[in-house]
Amino acid sequence: MPLVLSPSLQIALSIFQTPQTVDVLLELPIENLVSLLVYLVCEDPSTIEVATSKEGKTTVVNFTLGPTGKARVIGKNGHTIKALCSLCRSIERARGLDVVLEVIDKQ
Repeated sequence: MPLVLSPSLQIALSIFQTPQTVDVLLELPIENLVSLLVYLVCEDPSTIEVATSKEGKTTVVNFTLGPTGKARVIGKNGHTIKALCSLCRSIERARGLDVVLEVIDKQ
């Protein structure tokens, strides 16, 4: 089944369509890449808080968003967050690692 990207994530990723930029992005630590992609998709980037922890070979990336940011990052039927998870998981597997993304409500 092909990966379906939401319009928000398609726009964010379209910025990075040169091979040199993609290479640079793939070299970023996963928490920085997740932060960048969430920042591009989110309407109000000032509400983003990212925290990471390591559990063996797994990196857990927790990001806290405001209500509008959360809606944009999750996307319709969860398409945006699923695509973001798939992309990050693919990158980390190529590195021999794993990643878990968790969205936390900002209270």
